[in-house]
Amino acid sequence: MIAIGIPSYNEADNIGQLTSQIDAIAVELNMPIIIINADNTSPDKTAEIFKSTKTINPKISLMSAKKGKGHNIYKIVQYIANHSEIIYCILVDGDVTSFDKSWLTTHLTAAQELSDFTVPNYARNWNEGNTTNHFVFPLLNHYTQNNSPIQPISGDFGLSRSYIRFLNKLNWPNSSLGYGVDLFLTMNALFNNMQVVEINLKRKIHKPSFDKMVNMFIEVAESYYQMRKTLSLKNDVRFKKANDNTPKLLTGRPINLKKLADLSDYAKSLLNSRKESLIKSHKYQSKISSVEWVEILLVHEANIDNFDSHYLAKSLLPYFLLRTVTYLSEITTPQEALTELKDQTIKLDKELKQL
Repeated sequence: MIAIGIPSYNEADNIGQLTSQIDAIAVELNMPIIIINADNTSPDKTAEIFKSTKTINPKISLMSAKKGKGHNIYKIVQYIANHSEIIYCILVDGDVTSFDKSWLTTHLTAAQELSDFTVPNYARNWNEGNTTNHFVFPLLNHYTQNNSPIQPISGDFGLSRSYIRFLNKLNWPNSSLGYGVDLFLTMNALFNNMQVVEINLKRKIHKPSFDKMVNMFIEVAESYYQMRKTLSLKNDVRFKKANDNTPKLLTGRPINLKKLADLSDYAKSLLNSRKESLIKSHKYQSKISSVEWVEILLVHEANIDNFDSHYLAKSLLPYFLLRTVTYLSEITTPQEALTELKDQTIKLDKELKQL
Protein backbone atom coordinates (compact mmCIF):
# COMPACT_ATOMS: atom_id res chain seq x y z
CA MET A 1 0.00 0.00 0.00
CA ILE A 2 1.11 3.55 -0.77
CA ALA A 3 0.55 6.35 1.76
CA ILE A 4 -0.19 9.89 0.62
CA GLY A 5 0.85 12.15 3.48
CA ILE A 6 -0.58 15.68 3.65
CA PRO A 7 0.93 18.01 6.27
CA SER A 8 -1.36 20.98 6.85
CA TYR A 9 -2.09 24.13 8.80
CA ASN A 10 -5.12 26.30 8.02
CA GLU A 11 -5.86 24.66 4.67
CA ALA A 12 -9.63 24.46 5.08
CA ASP A 13 -10.11 26.07 1.67
CA ASN A 14 -8.15 23.35 -0.13
CA ILE A 15 -7.93 20.14 1.91
CA GLY A 16 -11.27 18.71 0.78
CA GLN A 17 -10.61 19.26 -2.92
CA LEU A 18 -7.05 17.93 -2.67
CA THR A 19 -8.17 14.81 -0.78
CA SER A 20 -10.90 14.11 -3.33
CA GLN A 21 -8.46 14.55 -6.23
CA ILE A 22 -5.91 12.18 -4.72
CA ASP A 23 -8.60 9.57 -4.03
CA ALA A 24 -10.15 9.79 -7.50
CA ILE A 25 -6.80 9.50 -9.28
CA ALA A 26 -5.76 6.51 -7.15
CA VAL A 27 -9.07 4.79 -7.96
CA GLU A 28 -8.59 5.50 -11.68
CA LEU A 29 -5.08 3.99 -11.51
CA ASN A 30 -6.31 1.04 -9.44
CA MET A 31 -3.68 1.99 -6.87
CA PRO A 32 -4.45 1.06 -3.24
CA ILE A 33 -3.56 4.02 -1.04
CA ILE A 34 -4.17 5.42 2.40
CA ILE A 35 -4.47 9.18 2.75
CA ILE A 36 -2.89 10.56 5.93
CA ASN A 37 -3.50 14.14 7.00
CA ALA A 38 -1.29 15.43 9.80
CA ASP A 39 -2.56 18.80 10.98
CA ASN A 40 -1.29 21.38 13.49
CA THR A 41 -4.73 21.64 15.18
CA SER A 42 -5.74 24.31 12.69
CA PRO A 43 -8.27 26.83 14.03
CA ASP A 44 -10.02 26.85 10.62
CA LYS A 45 -10.96 23.17 11.18
CA THR A 46 -8.83 21.74 8.38
CA ALA A 47 -8.80 18.34 10.09
CA GLU A 48 -12.59 18.22 10.42
CA ILE A 49 -13.02 18.96 6.71
CA PHE A 50 -10.49 16.26 5.84
CA LYS A 51 -12.29 13.69 7.97
CA SER A 52 -15.70 14.57 6.50
CA THR A 53 -14.50 14.34 2.88
CA LYS A 54 -15.88 11.14 1.36
CA THR A 55 -13.31 8.84 -0.25
CA ILE A 56 -13.15 5.28 -1.49
CA ASN A 57 -9.68 4.77 -0.08
CA PRO A 58 -9.14 4.83 3.71
CA LYS A 59 -8.10 8.02 5.49
CA ILE A 60 -6.24 8.69 8.73
CA SER A 61 -6.26 11.99 10.63
CA LEU A 62 -3.28 12.76 12.88
CA MET A 63 -3.04 15.85 15.07
CA SER A 64 -0.09 17.78 16.42
CA ALA A 65 -0.55 20.37 19.14
CA LYS A 66 2.65 22.17 18.17
CA LYS A 67 2.74 24.33 15.05
CA GLY A 68 5.23 23.48 12.33
CA LYS A 69 5.38 21.46 9.11
CA GLY A 70 8.09 19.26 10.58
CA HIS A 71 5.86 18.23 13.48
CA ASN A 72 3.30 17.00 10.95
CA ILE A 73 5.78 15.06 8.85
CA TYR A 74 7.25 13.50 11.98
CA LYS A 75 3.75 12.26 12.86
CA ILE A 76 3.37 10.76 9.37
CA VAL A 77 6.78 9.07 9.63
CA GLN A 78 5.91 7.59 13.03
CA TYR A 79 2.57 6.26 11.77
CA ILE A 80 4.05 4.59 8.68
CA ALA A 81 6.98 3.11 10.62
CA ASN A 82 4.42 1.31 12.79
CA HIS A 83 2.33 -0.01 9.87
CA SER A 84 4.29 -2.54 7.85
CA GLU A 85 1.66 -2.77 5.08
CA ILE A 86 2.73 0.71 3.88
CA ILE A 87 5.70 0.32 1.54
CA TYR A 88 6.09 3.88 0.22
CA CYS A 89 4.95 7.40 1.09
CA ILE A 90 4.35 10.41 -1.12
CA LEU A 91 4.21 13.74 0.70
CA VAL A 92 1.98 16.45 -0.77
CA ASP A 93 1.83 19.98 0.64
CA GLY A 94 -1.64 20.85 1.89
CA ASP A 95 -1.90 24.03 -0.22
CA VAL A 96 -1.22 22.36 -3.59
CA THR A 97 -3.88 23.04 -6.23
CA SER A 98 -2.07 21.50 -9.23
CA PHE A 99 -2.06 17.84 -8.19
CA ASP A 100 -2.68 15.52 -11.14
CA LYS A 101 -2.22 11.91 -12.25
CA SER A 102 1.44 12.40 -13.21
CA TRP A 103 2.35 13.11 -9.58
CA LEU A 104 1.34 9.60 -8.56
CA THR A 105 2.58 7.75 -11.65
CA THR A 106 5.98 9.47 -11.71
CA HIS A 107 6.57 8.93 -8.01
CA LEU A 108 5.45 5.32 -8.35
CA THR A 109 7.91 4.72 -11.20
CA ALA A 110 10.72 6.03 -9.01
CA ALA A 111 9.57 3.78 -6.15
CA GLN A 112 9.66 0.76 -8.46
CA GLU A 113 13.24 1.71 -9.36
CA LEU A 114 14.08 1.35 -5.65
CA SER A 115 14.34 5.05 -4.88
CA ASP A 116 14.66 5.78 -1.16
CA PHE A 117 13.98 9.48 -1.58
CA THR A 118 12.35 11.09 -4.60
CA VAL A 119 12.71 14.84 -5.20
CA PRO A 120 10.65 16.72 -7.78
CA ASN A 121 11.97 19.36 -10.18
CA TYR A 122 9.05 21.67 -10.99
CA ALA A 123 8.61 24.44 -13.47
CA ARG A 124 8.35 27.69 -11.51
CA ASN A 125 8.49 31.46 -11.95
CA TRP A 126 12.03 32.84 -12.17
CA ASN A 127 11.38 35.10 -9.17
CA GLU A 128 10.27 32.27 -6.87
CA GLY A 129 12.35 29.89 -4.75
CA ASN A 130 14.82 32.46 -3.46
CA THR A 131 15.94 30.41 -0.45
CA THR A 132 16.68 27.55 -2.84
CA ASN A 133 18.33 29.72 -5.49
CA HIS A 134 20.69 31.72 -3.29
CA PHE A 135 21.28 29.47 -0.31
CA VAL A 136 20.35 25.80 -0.33
CA PHE A 137 21.18 24.68 -3.87
CA PRO A 138 24.56 26.43 -4.27
CA LEU A 139 25.80 24.96 -0.98
CA LEU A 140 24.49 21.44 -1.59
CA ASN A 141 25.79 21.57 -5.15
CA HIS A 142 29.29 22.03 -3.73
CA TYR A 143 29.13 19.41 -0.99
CA THR A 144 27.67 16.79 -3.33
CA GLN A 145 30.12 17.58 -6.13
CA ASN A 146 27.36 18.69 -8.48
CA ASN A 147 25.02 15.90 -7.41
CA SER A 148 22.31 17.91 -5.71
CA PRO A 149 18.65 18.02 -6.75
CA ILE A 150 17.71 21.33 -8.37
CA GLN A 151 14.99 21.90 -5.76
CA PRO A 152 16.14 20.28 -2.50
CA ILE A 153 13.35 21.86 -0.44
CA SER A 154 10.50 21.37 -2.90
CA GLY A 155 8.34 19.63 -0.29
CA ASP A 156 6.46 16.98 -2.26
CA PHE A 157 8.84 14.09 -1.70
CA GLY A 158 8.66 10.32 -2.04
CA LEU A 159 10.04 8.17 0.78
CA SER A 160 10.71 4.44 0.83
CA ARG A 161 9.79 2.32 3.83
CA SER A 162 13.47 1.77 4.62
CA TYR A 163 14.13 5.51 4.66
CA ILE A 164 11.08 6.11 6.83
CA ARG A 165 12.33 3.51 9.31
CA PHE A 166 15.72 5.24 9.30
CA LEU A 167 14.10 8.63 9.95
CA ASN A 168 11.97 7.22 12.72
CA LYS A 169 15.09 6.20 14.62
CA LEU A 170 16.68 9.64 14.38
CA ASN A 171 16.54 12.32 17.02
CA TRP A 172 14.80 15.14 15.15
CA PRO A 173 16.30 18.50 16.22
CA ASN A 174 14.07 21.53 16.78
CA SER A 175 15.34 23.01 13.50
CA SER A 176 13.66 20.15 11.62
CA LEU A 177 10.21 20.65 13.13
CA GLY A 178 9.23 23.73 11.13
CA TYR A 179 10.06 24.76 7.56
CA GLY A 180 13.51 23.23 8.01
CA VAL A 181 12.07 19.74 7.65
CA ASP A 182 12.43 19.60 3.85
CA LEU A 183 16.18 20.18 4.05
CA PHE A 184 16.43 17.79 6.99
CA LEU A 185 14.89 15.05 4.83
CA THR A 186 16.99 15.86 1.75
CA MET A 187 20.36 16.15 3.48
CA ASN A 188 19.83 13.02 5.55
CA ALA A 189 18.99 11.11 2.37
CA LEU A 190 21.95 12.48 0.40
CA PHE A 191 24.56 11.96 3.10
CA ASN A 192 23.34 8.69 4.58
CA ASN A 193 23.78 6.56 1.46
CA MET A 194 20.12 6.59 0.43
CA GLN A 195 19.24 6.28 -3.25
CA VAL A 196 17.98 9.75 -4.20
CA VAL A 197 16.10 10.13 -7.48
CA GLU A 198 15.05 13.40 -9.09
CA ILE A 199 11.86 13.46 -11.13
CA ASN A 200 10.35 16.09 -13.41
CA LEU A 201 6.85 17.27 -12.54
CA LYS A 202 4.65 19.94 -14.03
CA ARG A 203 4.39 23.37 -12.48
CA LYS A 204 3.46 23.36 -8.81
CA ILE A 205 0.66 25.81 -8.02
CA HIS A 206 0.17 26.68 -4.37
CA LYS A 207 -0.14 29.66 -2.05
CA PRO A 208 2.55 32.33 -2.50
CA SER A 209 5.33 32.12 0.09
CA PHE A 210 6.95 35.54 -0.43
CA ASP A 211 5.33 37.01 2.68
CA LYS A 212 6.68 34.10 4.75
CA MET A 213 10.22 34.51 3.45
CA VAL A 214 11.79 35.78 6.69
CA ASN A 215 10.58 32.97 8.95
CA MET A 216 11.07 30.34 6.28
CA PHE A 217 14.65 31.38 5.64
CA ILE A 218 15.59 31.39 9.33
CA GLU A 219 14.17 27.91 9.84
CA VAL A 220 15.72 26.49 6.65
CA ALA A 221 19.11 28.10 7.35
CA GLU A 222 19.09 26.88 10.94
CA SER A 223 18.30 23.38 9.69
CA TYR A 224 21.18 23.56 7.22
CA TYR A 225 23.71 24.67 9.81
CA GLN A 226 22.48 22.02 12.24
CA MET A 227 22.91 19.35 9.57
CA ARG A 228 26.40 20.65 8.79
CA LYS A 229 27.33 20.18 12.45
CA THR A 230 25.98 16.63 12.70
CA LEU A 231 26.31 15.03 9.25
CA SER A 232 29.44 13.80 7.56
CA LEU A 233 29.18 15.39 4.12
CA LYS A 234 30.58 12.53 2.11
CA ASN A 235 30.98 13.07 -1.60
CA ASP A 236 29.83 9.62 -2.71
CA VAL A 237 26.13 10.44 -2.72
CA ARG A 238 23.79 8.11 -4.62
CA PHE A 239 21.87 10.53 -6.79
CA LYS A 240 20.14 9.95 -10.11
CA LYS A 241 19.37 13.20 -11.89
CA ALA A 242 16.18 13.74 -13.85
CA ASN A 243 16.46 13.41 -17.63
CA ASP A 244 16.22 17.19 -17.91
CA ASN A 245 18.20 18.33 -14.89
CA THR A 246 17.90 22.08 -15.41
CA PRO A 247 15.83 24.76 -13.65
CA LYS A 248 12.59 25.26 -15.55
CA LEU A 249 12.02 28.98 -15.07
CA LEU A 250 8.89 30.77 -16.28
CA THR A 251 8.16 34.46 -16.81
CA GLY A 252 5.70 34.79 -13.93
CA ARG A 253 3.98 37.83 -12.50
CA PRO A 254 5.85 41.13 -11.90
CA ILE A 255 7.40 41.68 -8.49
CA ASN A 256 5.50 43.87 -6.06
CA LEU A 257 7.86 46.85 -5.72
CA LYS A 258 6.33 47.92 -2.40
CA LYS A 259 7.04 44.49 -0.92
CA LEU A 260 10.61 44.64 -2.20
CA ALA A 261 11.11 48.06 -0.62
CA ASP A 262 9.66 46.87 2.69
CA LEU A 263 11.94 43.82 2.63
CA SER A 264 14.96 46.02 1.98
CA ASP A 265 14.01 48.40 4.81
CA TYR A 266 13.58 45.48 7.21
CA ALA A 267 16.98 44.06 6.28
CA LYS A 268 18.63 47.44 6.84
CA SER A 269 16.96 47.79 10.23
CA LEU A 270 18.44 44.42 11.23
CA LEU A 271 21.88 45.51 10.10
CA ASN A 272 21.59 48.76 12.04
CA SER A 273 20.76 46.87 15.23
CA ARG A 274 23.72 44.49 14.77
CA LYS A 275 22.36 42.20 17.49
CA GLU A 276 23.28 38.99 15.70
CA SER A 277 25.86 39.32 12.96
CA LEU A 278 29.18 37.68 12.19
CA ILE A 279 30.01 40.52 9.83
CA LYS A 280 30.93 43.75 11.58
CA SER A 281 31.88 45.61 8.41
CA HIS A 282 29.43 48.16 7.03
CA LYS A 283 30.46 47.22 3.49
CA TYR A 284 27.16 45.46 2.75
CA GLN A 285 24.44 48.00 3.38
CA SER A 286 22.18 48.11 0.32
CA LYS A 287 22.72 46.10 -2.85
CA ILE A 288 24.51 42.78 -2.56
CA SER A 289 25.99 41.34 -5.74
CA SER A 290 26.57 37.64 -6.36
CA VAL A 291 30.28 38.13 -5.59
CA GLU A 292 29.50 39.81 -2.26
CA TRP A 293 26.91 37.17 -1.41
CA VAL A 294 29.52 34.44 -1.92
CA GLU A 295 31.87 36.31 0.43
CA ILE A 296 29.15 36.44 3.08
CA LEU A 297 28.31 32.76 2.73
CA LEU A 298 31.99 31.88 3.11
CA VAL A 299 32.23 33.78 6.40
CA HIS A 300 29.32 31.80 7.79
CA GLU A 301 30.66 28.47 6.48
CA ALA A 302 33.96 29.17 8.22
CA ASN A 303 32.18 29.77 11.53
CA ILE A 304 29.87 26.76 11.66
CA ASP A 305 31.77 25.20 14.56
CA ASN A 306 32.03 28.49 16.45
CA PHE A 307 28.36 29.50 16.79
CA ASP A 308 25.04 27.77 17.29
CA SER A 309 22.83 27.15 14.28
CA HIS A 310 20.16 29.70 15.19
CA TYR A 311 22.72 32.47 15.60
CA LEU A 312 24.22 31.66 12.21
CA ALA A 313 20.79 31.77 10.56
CA LYS A 314 19.89 35.09 12.19
CA SER A 315 23.28 36.52 11.26
CA LEU A 316 22.82 35.60 7.61
CA LEU A 317 19.19 36.76 7.33
CA PRO A 318 19.61 40.49 6.51
CA TYR A 319 22.25 39.77 3.89
CA PHE A 320 20.06 37.10 2.31
CA LEU A 321 17.16 39.57 2.15
CA LEU A 322 19.33 42.24 0.51
CA ARG A 323 20.73 39.68 -1.94
CA THR A 324 17.18 38.64 -2.82
CA VAL A 325 16.05 42.26 -3.26
CA THR A 326 19.06 42.99 -5.48
CA TYR A 327 18.43 39.92 -7.61
CA LEU A 328 14.70 40.58 -7.98
CA SER A 329 15.34 44.25 -8.82
CA GLU A 330 17.97 43.66 -11.48
CA ILE A 331 16.83 40.47 -13.21
CA THR A 332 13.95 40.73 -15.68
CA THR A 333 13.79 37.47 -17.66
CA PRO A 334 14.11 33.72 -17.02
CA GLN A 335 17.27 33.55 -19.15
CA GLU A 336 18.93 36.33 -17.15
CA ALA A 337 17.95 34.48 -13.97
CA LEU A 338 19.46 31.20 -15.21
CA THR A 339 22.74 32.91 -16.11
CA GLU A 340 22.99 34.82 -12.82
CA LEU A 341 22.20 31.80 -10.65
CA LYS A 342 24.59 29.53 -12.56
CA ASP A 343 27.44 32.04 -12.23
CA GLN A 344 26.72 32.50 -8.52
CA THR A 345 26.75 28.75 -7.92
CA ILE A 346 30.05 28.33 -9.80
CA LYS A 347 31.65 31.20 -7.84
CA LEU A 348 30.67 29.66 -4.50
CA ASP A 349 31.90 26.20 -5.50
CA LYS A 350 35.25 27.60 -6.56
CA GLU A 351 35.73 29.59 -3.34
CA LEU A 352 34.66 26.73 -1.06
CA LYS A 353 37.21 24.44 -2.71
CA GLN A 354 39.91 26.88 -1.63
CA LEU A 355 38.90 26.93 2.05
